[in-house]
Amino acid sequence: MSTNSSSEIRQGSSLASSLPPDVLIEICTMNTFQPWEAYVGTSRWCTHSLQATNLDWNPDYVRDTTNASHVCRWWRTVILSTPGLWKHMIDPYDPFWSNLMLERSKSLGISFSLSKTRWMLGRSGTDLGQEVIPKFQERLTAYQIFYDGSSDEEGWKDIRDSMNRCHLLNLKTLSIILPRLPWAKSALPPCFPGPATPSLKQLHLANCLIYDKHQFSPIGQTLTHLVIDGVYGNQDNILEYCADMAVRVDTVEVLRTLPRLQTLYLVKALEFPNKWSGVQYRPLVFEELREFRLSNDMSPYVVEFLRCLRFPNPLSSFSLEVTFPFNNVDPDTQDVFLDLSESVLSKMTPFTVVEFDYSTGLTCSNSPPHAQRLFHTRLITSYYGPIFFLSWLSFIKRLYLRTFPGTSHAHRLSVHNVTQDLKEDALKILGRHGQVRVLGHVNAVVWNLLLERGIPEDDVTTCRDRACIPPELKEISFDITHISMEDPGAQTGAKCISRIKKVKEPKVPDVLNVHDLIKFCQRHKSIQVVRFPDISEEELEKLKRYMQPLSVEVRK
Repeated sequence: MSTNSSSEIRQGSSLASSLPPDVLIEICTMNTFQPWEAYVGTSRWCTHSLQATNLDWNPDYVRDTTNASHVCRWWRTVILSTPGLWKHMIDPYDPFWSNLMLERSKSLGISFSLSKTRWMLGRSGTDLGQEVIPKFQERLTAYQIFYDGSSDEEGWKDIRDSMNRCHLLNLKTLSIILPRLPWAKSALPPCFPGPATPSLKQLHLANCLIYDKHQFSPIGQTLTHLVIDGVYGNQDNILEYCADMAVRVDTVEVLRTLPRLQTLYLVKALEFPNKWSGVQYRPLVFEELREFRLSNDMSPYVVEFLRCLRFPNPLSSFSLEVTFPFNNVDPDTQDVFLDLSESVLSKMTPFTVVEFDYSTGLTCSNSPPHAQRLFHTRLITSYYGPIFFLSWLSFIKRLYLRTFPGTSHAHRLSVHNVTQDLKEDALKILGRHGQVRVLGHVNAVVWNLLLERGIPEDDVTTCRDRACIPPELKEISFDITHISMEDPGAQTGAKCISRIKKVKEPKVPDVLNVHDLIKFCQRHKSIQVVRFPDISEEELEKLKRYMQPLSVEVRK
């Protein structure tokens, strides 16, 4: 037993020693702390294809690197001689780890990320003073300041005074997180960030008040990433939080001082500024912007903000999530929204994945090996009265009609929530995407359309409509919950369609007849896969037996 164990140990050590140093470093680097993603919590901002991991604030990443250095002598030599693996997670409240990391990171810039327990306790003015003592201050490149609101007003004054005394000349990444304080108590210090952080590139502000629109002017030529989060943490008592209207600075004027931005995220950050009279702004041009994401309640100020935006160059990511109020979506608001969407989308194409949703909006993205891009609109309604619904439906239709030309090369297409009164629009969508290979979220209404055009009863009368069936279609995914195995006999084409359960609401369970599916696949031999994620395992197995002679794979 001991001989075998020794042999296994020697074999494992030999395999570990054979790992090339660049591969080992890459593996360890993937596990290290990434300040910007962890500070901002990127997964809170991302939608659909652009997902990121929201790292936790704890020392496990450091301990993983330390444990890896104990695997064998070769690994230890490589890991200890790579200072980039030791420059993050400096915790000034843990002298052992702090000194170890400072020593092993050599002269590289360092970042703070406190243990989760310590982080939840928040900061005091004394804490901040301890964190930027000389041995940290000159090397500090990433820093997060968190205040939990447990201190009294004097405690908050001490924190602001401590922040104002900070002079972090090499700081590149900064996150300031405040609780939901009254506006007058959440003001940033006049010099931090700003003159005290001349090298700052990435800034995250949560529940912070900017008094002076020129505060960021000193970092206007260095700041490339800005995230303003007005709803960080608990969203209760939002009316009380937003009650003090008199101190708000105009966000548009603040952004004018930051011409080098490449990333701009705004969440509940566009509230009416003081003395805004509703006048039109001159254009707000972002020459270098690559990512723009806005999530806000719709208001006249938001409409004017969208109207003045200009993106001369293609964006890699554009996300617009807007909650509409109780009144109608007026034509002027529709025009502003649609003009901006069309302008952005026309520069971002081509896309390979397109998703239409008749209840929320449009999402376009790319799948590998194409360059990653994302266009996303999510339109949220807070009222479903009959007048509003008609206005809303008209708005959605206009969005689709205006943006079709930029999405015609998609290989994956999904059309969600199509009802009987929208099938003509769905037909137009299908007809304009002739290169689609994967068709998703096919409900009974869409399946009706496919059958009508895909198994025509009269070739002469239906050939003009047959273009809605993509010639290279290889896969269909159904939003249908039940399969009927009933033999329809000699009925084909339009007669078969009558067997599909007609539904007015897509949430009502649908039924698909397997013999209709067989005839459709026989007619369109390019189809290789059909998916039914919502049917039972028993129905799935039966369907596989029916489709096996056609060599069509059936999957969940």
